[in-house]
Amino acid sequence: MENFRIRLKQAVESNGLSVKQFAEKSGMPYATLAKYMNGTRSPGMEQLAAIVTSLNISADWLLFGNGEKNPGHSLMAMKAAVKQLVKLRKDEKISDEKLEKAFLIMYRDALHSRDSKIDEALVDELYDFFSS
Repeated sequence: MENFRIRLKQAVESNGLSVKQFAEKSGMPYATLAKYMNGTRSPGMEQLAAIVTSLNISADWLLFGNGEKNPGHSLMAMKAAVKQLVKLRKDEKISDEKLEKAFLIMYRDALHSRDSKIDEALVDELYDFFSS
């Protein structure tokens, strides 16, 4: 989680926010965010969604350091994240519930992406995955 902590700090700073301002923007308690940023606590999926949405960053970048930081990243980076999540599930390192929540975060990220290729391709793929 050391790298997560570092990337979170980078994202908050690059948005020109203090931890207090970030807490207000994300709707999460200051103390909780401070623990994420000093590495003494890890966020759950719901908190992760609030973080990436409020900072306008990629969950894939924040969690794994893959791809670009901002959601305008490429379709290939999104697909790589999907592959990594599926591998984690196959290795039984995450539950079906956590996998589904992660996909939902990525689906929402794709819906709000400025990259039209992601909108057209990934949103359709994720929709098909969840509707089957």
